[in-house]
Amino acid sequence: MCYTTHGIPRSYQSVCVILLMVFLVRIRGYFITLALIVLLVLIAVGTYVYLNRSTPDKTLTTYYAALIHGDYQTAYDQLSTASQGKLTEPAFVQFWQALGGVKAWSTTSLQEQGSTATAALTLTLGNGQTRPASITLIDENGEWKIENETIA
Repeated sequence: MCYTTHGIPRSYQSVCVILLMVFLVRIRGYFITLALIVLLVLIAVGTYVYLNRSTPDKTLTTYYAALIHGDYQTAYDQLSTASQGKLTEPAFVQFWQALGGVKAWSTTSLQEQGSTATAALTLTLGNGQTRPASITLIDENGEWKIENETIA
């Protein structure tokens, strides 16, 4: 039998090298699998954040859906901090109740320019009137909020 300088038979040395190579291939496979799992988690989180980000359209939809259902608290929450500072919630509720609330709405145009957006809308009010409206929205700390609303 032929021995190496370390006292290990050459036939065993070949087996050891093969086992070491199999071990390294398996470890590399585990690292590749782990890297793929981390990549998939990052993609899933990124997709979730992207799909759930605030947009002017989502703010308008939340605002008018709340007004249609008489949920004035949710509608009021869509106003910017500055707008809420100028208009109390009871005054906001009183204004919309005087118009009979909102029955329907449609967006005529929506333009986003940096941290501001403007929308032209048509509102059908609870008192039966159909009126044009315009809204200015601002990006307030990553959330789109209504800064100004004008009903003609």
